[in-house]
Amino acid sequence: MSKMAMILSINRQLVWFAKLRYPWMVDIPSSRAELIRYLEEYSSKFVLWKAPNRNCFKCNTDGASRGNPRPTSLDFRIKNWEVDAGVWFRVLFI
Repeated sequence: MSKMAMILSINRQLVWFAKLRYPWMVDIPSSRAELIRYLEEYSSKFVLWKAPNRNCFKCNTDGASRGNPRPTSLDFRIKNWEVDAGVWFRVLFI
């Protein structure tokens, strides 16, 4: 494999990994330099959590592992209307 072919292969793998890892990002660039710049300039968005109504419960999860063939886990928290009360769960899928 030539040096150029190896560089192109690595670039394709980086773009593939970025699309797999960050599916919510759109227009991910195809070159390594642009991809690095894009990821460095990306800023996270904060989500405002609102407590449920009195005598109600809310379940929050950490997301999902879409398309991942390896073992994965799921974290979720069940909370009531008192913000400081809640129970964390972790489930491992093998």
